[in-house]
Order: sequence, then structure tokens, then C-alpha cells
Amino acid sequence: MRVMPLRIGEDSAGRALIPLHVRPRARRAGVAGLHGESLKLLLKNPPLDGRANAEAVGLLAKLLGVTKNRVELVRGFRGREKLAAVTGLTVDEVRARLTKHLESA
Repeated sequence: MRVMPLRIGEDSAGRALIPLHVRPRARRAGVAGLHGESLKLLLKNPPLDGRANAEAVGLLAKLLGVTKNRVELVRGFRGREKLAAVTGLTVDEVRARLTKHLESA
């Protein structure tokens, strides 16, 4: 298994922190690889009324195999650079689950 440069951290509450780079108004939704040390997500929705943020949370939850209420945006509500927190998974579990999707991207 190769080591990916995705920088996944952990906060004081034990949540895994995943840096995201999003591209709204894409033709398809999904993983587009890495953008620096961030996970690059393509989103169909425009960045209006929180629709792109909600899609990013839902897509990340689907990629990780968890429910949406376990994924939360903690930073970057109005920009392309965001930080998501995942409850209930360790950093190693998150890294393993995302590696699978990055290799197929």
C-alpha cells in the first residue's frame, strides 16, 4: 500500500480531520484525486445557500461508509478550501477508506 500525501489530522475530541478542496458546478460528483495535501472533490451543486457544502458532506460520508450526521464541516464554509471532521473513525481507518477511492480516481 502506498503512502498518500493526504494530510489527515485529529482534533482534541478524537475526530479525524480531512482537508478538502472542492470544485462546485462540475459535470459529475466524485473524487478527482489530490490538490496539494487536500482531497479534491467534484460537486454538481453551485455554491448557493449551502447546497455545495451539503453535497460535500454527503459525498464524503458516502466515500467513508458512514452516515451524514458523522461528518461535519468545521472550516471553509464560503471557500473552496474546507476542513471536515469525521466522528467514529480513526485517522488510520479514514486513510484506508480514502486510499481505495484515490487509487481509482
